[in-house]
Amino acid sequence: MARKILIVEDEKHFHDLYKEMLEGKGYDILSAYDGDEAMEKVEQKKPDLIIMDIKLDLVKGDTVFQYLKGIPEYANLPVIIVSAFSQRDYKSLEDIDPKVVYIEKYKLTEEILLEELEKKLKNKISEVLEWEDKFSVGISMIDEEHKKIIGLLNKAICVKEQNGNPEELREVLREITNYVLTHFKTEESYMKEFNYPEYKDHKEEHRIFSNETTAYKDKVIKGDYQIANEIIEYLKWWLVNHIQVTDKKYTDCFKRNGL
Repeated sequence: MARKILIVEDEKHFHDLYKEMLEGKGYDILSAYDGDEAMEKVEQKKPDLIIMDIKLDLVKGDTVFQYLKGIPEYANLPVIIVSAFSQRDYKSLEDIDPKVVYIEKYKLTEEILLEELEKKLKNKISEVLEWEDKFSVGISMIDEEHKKIIGLLNKAICVKEQNGNPEELREVLREITNYVLTHFKTEESYMKEFNYPEYKDHKEEHRIFSNETTAYKDKVIKGDYQIANEIIEYLKWWLVNHIQVTDKKYTDCFKRNGL
């Protein structure tokens, strides 16, 4: 499965130069010539990496960058900025994403572009979730279930990035969905038993998540494998935020009741 590279450049000379550097290297090249078109292409084509100028017509490149980094499913989309302006003029982009790569346009060579591109794509494969103390809710049984969910999510990431086998991906997504629903039932049973005051709000978050993941899973079952990136980024974003915010609210209640 060829990696899709989106080139966002409004100067045809530079656009064609980058395209020429990448052609014949096994990449699927996509093109956008302004910020609006870039955002449309990201939504429609789901590229694996973006090569983008900052000074674009209509919507500027830094605006596109900030927009994409604010959406969960695109937050980890690798971006290489190629601009005639110096990096210090756009230092704020590093505050949004410290991993952004910046190359000055007139110093760019085919060797530099390919090296940075391959490095970013290689790193993208390894962008799995690792269990950290900040994820712990302080209840070992719940923590173990959360670790299992993270492990399944990482399994899906590896399948998608390493071979993209549709059958394997579909099976892992089904496994994730089934396990998460079982986990929700466990949490909710304790909430009811312990008269947890935020039970209804917490259950509603579970319901929304269940509906979203079921809809995603159905699309994959029907053959829409291009949506895999969006699914995985959504799962990562939701899981991290739900554990660190919503789940931690019940810790004191559960512990008071002997869990």
